[in-house]
Amino acid sequence: MVCLPAAGEDVCGDSAAIHENGHIRTTLVIDGLGHGEAAAHAAGRGLRVFHDHCDDPLEQIMQRMHHALRHTRGAAVGLVRIAPGTADFCAVGNIRLCVLSPQRPHRQLDGRPGIVGWNLPTVQTRTATVAADETTVLYSDGIEARWARQPSAYFLGLPAEVLPVALGHRHRRLRDDATAVSLAGVA
Repeated sequence: MVCLPAAGEDVCGDSAAIHENGHIRTTLVIDGLGHGEAAAHAAGRGLRVFHDHCDDPLEQIMQRMHHALRHTRGAAVGLVRIAPGTADFCAVGNIRLCVLSPQRPHRQLDGRPGIVGWNLPTVQTRTATVAADETTVLYSDGIEARWARQPSAYFLGLPAEVLPVALGHRHRRLRDDATAVSLAGVA
């Protein structure tokens, strides 16, 4: 996991968390609108909701975050729950999910347009199959999306623990906070 503040900022307006419950991992990436203290405040509120309700259905977590962020500037939020063979993805705003594999074509899902805390669209969870040898990457718009269109052999060969650092190094947008979390598939 990597969370990097925008150039010139002391705090990051993005945040991320991973919760494990047996063979199920639920991951959050939250991008407070803009950057700086106000964005970090929104992300922090969303993070607290996640920690308090991380075993709830993804749609409920999103609804709770929407309620908690109403008096902040709002945020883009991405949630993914990985279980053996599947990844459930629920996102609003510019949070993306990419499933990488050296042997199979990659798959990418985008969040629905909207702002959690301001104008929440109808929340939907989509499911993607994820094999044990695939890596799931959840990332904010501070990481350029072009890396996932045709992932290089370099990225496909990296272990899940190293991939977010490499993305932050090679594809970070300096004018925005950047967050990436990657998880190996669950057997």
